[in-house]
Amino acid sequence: MGVYDAERQSAKADIEAAGVRATIRRGSTRASVSLLLLSYEAEERDGELIQFSDIKAMCPALGLDSVLIPNPETDRVVIESSDKELAPSVGDYRLVTSKPFMPNGVAIYFDLQIRK
Repeated sequence: MGVYDAERQSAKADIEAAGVRATIRRGSTRASVSLLLLSYEAEERDGELIQFSDIKAMCPALGLDSVLIPNPETDRVVIESSDKELAPSVGDYRLVTSKPFMPNGVAIYFDLQIRK
């Protein structure tokens, strides 16, 4: 058992419990994930690096990192949900940034910035 296995399992369980289903696509490779959708604060939105419609999302690394590491140069994110409250977020997004939270080189989760 690795040093951060409990943290990786906890992050995955928490994000799955509160998140939405999504798919990360890279060519013909698909990875089914849960995303915790968050909002950027007004002061974070500069209109260029972080645009008004951008969404911040947390994605667990456990399970995903054995399939692919989210890469803004190659990946798309598709959010799937039948929940009417999430209807505005459903759709196909470009992955703008992907920043892993990696204590001592072990990815616990990825902070993603996605844009329609």
